[in-house]
Amino acid sequence: MQLNENFRSLPTSYVFEELAKMRVSTEKKRGEKLIDLGIGDIKLPLFGCVSEAMKEAAEKLSLKNGFIGYPPATGFDFLKDAIIADYAERGIKLSRDEIFINDGAKTELFAFNSLIKRGSRILLTVPCYPAFAEAAAICGNELIFARPDEKMRNYPPYGTPCDVIYLCSPQNPSGITLSASELSAWTDYALSQNAVILFDGAYSDYISDDSPRSVFEIPRAKECAVEVRSFSKGYGFTGLRLGYSVIPDEQKKLNTLKKRLCGLETNGVSYITQCGGLACLTSEGKAEMKKRVKYYKDNAAILKSALRYANLSYTDGNNSPYVFAKCPNGFTDGEFCAFLAEKCGIIATPGSGFYLKNDRYFRMAAFSPRQTIFEAAKRLSELNFPS
Repeated sequence: MQLNENFRSLPTSYVFEELAKMRVSTEKKRGEKLIDLGIGDIKLPLFGCVSEAMKEAAEKLSLKNGFIGYPPATGFDFLKDAIIADYAERGIKLSRDEIFINDGAKTELFAFNSLIKRGSRILLTVPCYPAFAEAAAICGNELIFARPDEKMRNYPPYGTPCDVIYLCSPQNPSGITLSASELSAWTDYALSQNAVILFDGAYSDYISDDSPRSVFEIPRAKECAVEVRSFSKGYGFTGLRLGYSVIPDEQKKLNTLKKRLCGLETNGVSYITQCGGLACLTSEGKAEMKKRVKYYKDNAAILKSALRYANLSYTDGNNSPYVFAKCPNGFTDGEFCAFLAEKCGIIATPGSGFYLKNDRYFRMAAFSPRQTIFEAAKRLSELNFPS
């Protein structure tokens, strides 16, 4: 048997696996649990309306006339209709046939590679979510990196041919959000290249200004874009796993291939989970989401304040549950993250894990309970680096 040689192009291990190993080894040395701000996992419980909806769904399945076996491969119509109504609030028209329910954005980003020709040129705006970059490489595609300016903003690299453009807004890890004019420029670039934009909107619930929450708010974007969304970061579904993609009718070939793929990649997302997703998109669920998002963004503001005390700077990405900061002089990102773990008992993620060429940044996630964030901020503010 021959193995997939494309794995050789990847780092030896996934960045978050390395973080987990560092946390375990440092906890042994310190003899205490570390504050984990590394992995972007939700630490607060599900909304009450969501858990109640899922309980009712589970009870229904125990009834003779309520049992449901395999769910539809592309998702239940009741959840698709709620998604359609959600997009309609932003003036975007969708149909059921354009929506594909899945078990989260990561699965969908990987599966996208099954729809495109091997050897496709994938343009990645850096820093970027490593899971998609590595999935594209494993599938034998060519990675092209669009490097950011000093403010971590990305612009179309005119003259560089590509087949797929990966955009994430708000961006993970920097929190930078694309404006309407910037997203319009990327749309024009994609159309000029006959390329597809793969738009990752996993953090769109964190946008509180007038930035687009969907690529389809941009004229002609339906001709060249696919959108991937998640219930994880806004609604706390990191453990439940629920997301969806939108492939417009304007891209008939991609849409048709996706329908064919859905029956192969999973047996659909469970009825119980999709009922939970439906509760998220009610007025009560959205109100709870907005409160939770504010909570996490306030957490991020507390961490930023502590960094200022320590004379450390950070990017201006405010629509985000992350803080993306610059390491002090004399440290690489790996060295500084090790320093934070050993000196402060805090786990952070090295920026180079997001394909940054510059190894001078680190990311902190603000999903922890407020008391944990206060303790992390206290420890950070006690550091004092030369300005």
